[in-house]
Amino acid sequence: VSEKSSVGLYLEENYEVENIRINMPVGLRDTDKFLEVLSQISGNEIPEKYVKERGRYLDAMIDSHKYNAEGRAAIFGEPD
Repeated sequence: VSEKSSVGLYLEENYEVENIRINMPVGLRDTDKFLEVLSQISGNEIPEKYVKERGRYLDAMIDSHKYNAEGRAAIFGEPD
C-alpha cells in the first residue's frame, strides 16, 4: 500500500492517531516487535502469559530443529 493511500496516514492527519508501520506478527521476531509496539503505545508491560508462551514457542523451535533440519527438498523448473 502506498503511503498516499494509507488509512493510517489518513487517521494521523485528520485525527492525530499515531501511524506505526510494522510487519504482520508472524514468526518470533515480528511477533516480538508487535508486542513491543503495543506495550509502548499502552504504557503497560507485556503480559506474563505472552512472555511464557514465547518461551514455550522458542523451546519448541529448538526441539524440532533437529527434525526440520534433516528435511530434503528438490526444486526443478525451466530457467527464465
